[in-house]
Amino acid sequence: MKVTMIAREYPPYIYGGAGVHLRYLTQELSKIMEVEVRCFGDQNIPEGNPKVKGYTGWEKLKGKKFSPALETLSTNLLSVLDEIDSDIVHTHTWYGHFGGLLAK
Repeated sequence: MKVTMIAREYPPYIYGGAGVHLRYLTQELSKIMEVEVRCFGDQNIPEGNPKVKGYTGWEKLKGKKFSPALETLSTNLLSVLDEIDSDIVHTHTWYGHFGGLLAK
């Protein structure tokens, strides 16, 4: 069995409780199944368990009124652009929900 986690926070970019929770959740799940994390950032751990890949959003409108929303949506789009072959897709906080819906 394999699970893909889609979230904003993952080490080393943790801002609060959600990132800490996801870190420990992936750590424990990796003991019993294959775990892949797709998150916001530049993380890249292609080998081992969990595998981690960070994505950065579209920055053309950086500093504009809709920049935070566009960054979140574009990062979600990028996170599901690569094929997902997992049995379970788990989104953690609202930042990853759109990606989870697209992964379905």
